[in-house]
Amino acid sequence: MIYVAHPYNNNPENKKRVEHLIIKLQAKYPTMTFISPINTFGFLYDILSYEQGMDKCLTLLRACDTIILAEAWEYSVGCGMEHAHARMYGKMITYEREWI
Repeated sequence: MIYVAHPYNNNPENKKRVEHLIIKLQAKYPTMTFISPINTFGFLYDILSYEQGMDKCLTLLRACDTIILAEAWEYSVGCGMEHAHARMYGKMITYEREWI
């Protein structure tokens, strides 16, 4: 599985952007499985604390082989945490521009 890290901040436009990105990735790489924590856990944004939500995201990331850091990831605290976690766990770290 390939984890797609994308800025969110409970912004519906960011949810649409990551969905569009995964549609493009899936079309280009049909045998691969891409997963977005935004789509998996986004509906819990107002229910869980930030720490609880990130813990769920990082647990999901540990189950994946690779992380794709989407455009503007470096401006997102959550994406920064995902990047650091991927490094700590030896995940393959890639960037959106390498895939599209």
